[in-house]
Amino acid sequence: MNLGIATATNQEQVDLDGWKPSGLEFGYDDPDRTRVMVHTRTLKKGETLRLPTGNWTGTVLIFD
Repeated sequence: MNLGIATATNQEQVDLDGWKPSGLEFGYDDPDRTRVMVHTRTLKKGETLRLPTGNWTGTVLIFD
């Protein structure tokens, strides 16, 4: 199963080990114009994972 996450990478550092940058991004309309980057990975059947957290944008999980 292919998964994606969207999170800000210029805020508090989050652990993105195992995630690959997709080249897709979008931005918030906040005073700092925070950029949110989309990262992807493949999850094998039966495999579990924890979503990276640690910044104010949180992490959005994207199913493909």
